[in-house]
Amino acid sequence: MKKQNKFLKNFLSAAGMALLLGSFSFTALAADSQNKIEEGKFAKTKTKLTQEEKAKKITADLGVQPNKKQAKKTKAKRGATTKAEEQAVPTEPVQPVEPPKPVEPPKPQSIVVSVAGDCTMGSYLEEGQIFDPEYREPGSYEAYYSANGPTYFFQNVQEIFANDDFTWINLEGPLSHYGPTEIKTFPIRCHPEEVNTLKAGSVEVCNIANNHIYDCGWDGFNDTVKILTENNLGISGEGHKYTTTKNGIKITFLGYTSFAANSELYDMIKKDIIQARTEGSNVVMVQFHGGEERIYYPPYDQQEVFRYTIDTGADVVIGAHPHVIQGIEMYKGKPICYSMGNFSFGANWNPVDKDTFIYQATFTMTADKKVSLTAQKVIPCRISSVSYRNDFCPTILTGEEGERVINRLREYSSIFPVPYNF
Repeated sequence: MKKQNKFLKNFLSAAGMALLLGSFSFTALAADSQNKIEEGKFAKTKTKLTQEEKAKKITADLGVQPNKKQAKKTKAKRGATTKAEEQAVPTEPVQPVEPPKPVEPPKPQSIVVSVAGDCTMGSYLEEGQIFDPEYREPGSYEAYYSANGPTYFFQNVQEIFANDDFTWINLEGPLSHYGPTEIKTFPIRCHPEEVNTLKAGSVEVCNIANNHIYDCGWDGFNDTVKILTENNLGISGEGHKYTTTKNGIKITFLGYTSFAANSELYDMIKKDIIQARTEGSNVVMVQFHGGEERIYYPPYDQQEVFRYTIDTGADVVIGAHPHVIQGIEMYKGKPICYSMGNFSFGANWNPVDKDTFIYQATFTMTADKKVSLTAQKVIPCRISSVSYRNDFCPTILTGEEGERVINRLREYSSIFPVPYNF
């Protein structure tokens, strides 16, 4: 019983103490809150906060987000830059882009071939005369060579020959110092060193099918072939065919003597042209040495041979030997020059007829690899730079003199069904 009373007494004492402490805490809390309210009122009346400071205080004390619209304005105000500032910022220069260049179609490939007449790089000699390398008869071809050198003879046509692709002449007479001259009328011998005349004159191909190439016998003939070959000159005639390629166009040069227009000659022409075409030649040019001297219209047998050569597949036919010019025929659209006449002709110091010409043909390959004759030109010349004698220096004729030679060719060509259009 005493224990119960003691417990109750203690309990009441503890409860009273707790009640007293609680009353004190509540009173203190109320007083503290009142003080804070009073301090806030005092601060409000004492200092007026800016809108930005208010936003910061709310964020810090109460965790409330500030006005977003106002924050955006503030941010914009802080981070704003002027146009001048933006333009002042250095930037990488913009490189201009070049427009693509138009692709040009490939230009058609062409070759130009110039043809001239009989050339003898030496004089007529006596029958059986032994070669004398020191002999220079005054006024002879050899004397002009000694005095002027190899560049003299073709100097007045050099521009034509140097700017074509091939120059083709008839070399009438051997280049050799071997043996005596043949027992015949008007034998011809040329000094071997005079091959330099051909080289200096931009001659690329020599036809040796003629009636004077054996004037120093077989030794002289073989010597001529050797000298031409060693000097990189092409050879046509007497068993030689010259085939080469320039600017993608393959061309073959053939040569024959045509004094006897027999079946053997016809068979040889056909065989050689077919072989050249089979081996891929785009152009075939043929030169003949024959006919009659000093007549201006070709005999019928020469016309037959030349036309047959076109029928067999040649593109151009050239004639030599008459020592005077003859007409030009367009046979089935292809040219036949029946006689080119003399050109640089050392074997006659003063022929009566000194007119001559250069025939020039242009062949062009089209995109489909077909080759055709696309241009022709006739250039009137005289075999000498002077009219009163032969100085062996072929010269282009212009003005009235040039027109005179063209008119002669026009007249000589009028006998053909389709003459060349001068």
